[in-house]
Amino acid sequence: MREIQSRYLKRRRLKFTALLRVLNLFPGEFPSIYKGEGEDFVDLRPYQSGDNAKRIHWPQYAKARELFVIERVVQKNLTIIVALDLSNSMSWSEEKLAVVDTFLEILIGSLVLTGNNSFGFVGFSSGIEGYFPPRLGRIHFRRILRWHMEYQPKNSMTNIPAAMRFISRATKPKSVIFFISDFFEKREFEKEIKIASQKFDFIPVVIKDPKEFAVFSGTRIAYKDVETGKKATLWLTAKKAKEITIEEEAWMAKLKDLFKRHRLYSIFLDSAAEKDVAIAVHDFFKKRIVARKKG
Repeated sequence: MREIQSRYLKRRRLKFTALLRVLNLFPGEFPSIYKGEGEDFVDLRPYQSGDNAKRIHWPQYAKARELFVIERVVQKNLTIIVALDLSNSMSWSEEKLAVVDTFLEILIGSLVLTGNNSFGFVGFSSGIEGYFPPRLGRIHFRRILRWHMEYQPKNSMTNIPAAMRFISRATKPKSVIFFISDFFEKREFEKEIKIASQKFDFIPVVIKDPKEFAVFSGTRIAYKDVETGKKATLWLTAKKAKEITIEEEAWMAKLKDLFKRHRLYSIFLDSAAEKDVAIAVHDFFKKRIVARKKG
């Protein structure tokens, strides 16, 4: 696995170094959080004594011969936290690493383009590997990217409940949390999911790799658990292969049911389709907007 990581890390450095150079093309920090009045048009309401005359909507007065004022809502910046699982199961194949990095590129690229959002980062395994509190600015982006390029996790296993509890303590309410993991976790974490769903705009990002569950009956395989390091030999009969397939389907169904019960919008990314990550992210936000409009 270390060979896979070192081989991929060389390509990752090239990819993220290019992104860093793009960030450096634009001098200075991001523009102000508010542009102009920093407000979006919401509705018209009848004029009341004391209202600012500048907010009178004169075209409406010309039609109805009644005074109406424009109501606006202030658009504040978002606080966005990316929580990334750094356990060995998330880096056992190049395809899995590539999908995670592509998703991060899309997310960070969007943040750079809008320029109104503060960005934080949590790297976790069985403990917290790294934490960058949310801030604005290209210097902060570059610091996170460099850390992500170079850092080697100290622990091989994962602890999702502990990571969620840390985020709940360290992050202010109403923040947007992208929680990226394969969610291979023996511990129950429904309690933490419930708290996160109530406190944050919590978005689970599930990374799937078909090769992790690819089985062929009638073969004998030697395998190693990349998190615990345990080795074993398994003879895959047709019955055993079917059991593994059923286990995968049950795991996926359990995750989807958990997210649905707590009204969470989730993203499932397949490592076999790296090029489709942008489409999957676009479709997710499109469906989410439609669902929220329907209430």
